[in-house]
Amino acid sequence: MKISTKAASFLSSIKTQTYDKKEREMIITYQQKRVFHLSLLMLVLCEPIYIYSVPFPNEQFYYINSVLFLFII
Repeated sequence: MKISTKAASFLSSIKTQTYDKKEREMIITYQQKRVFHLSLLMLVLCEPIYIYSVPFPNEQFYYINSVLFLFII
């Protein structure tokens, strides 16, 4: 009887640990997605500001700069 209760408690502790590990991995994955989406949002918000705020002597350089910037991304 003692062996079966010890085995049951051992198995339940392993089950709890695996659930905790899966939950931690889900939280980390969720946080990574949030950081990635935040970086995309910052890029989308800052890209037009960068493109339209850098002055160049000629209109041709203005478009070249914007194309190069988009190519870098």
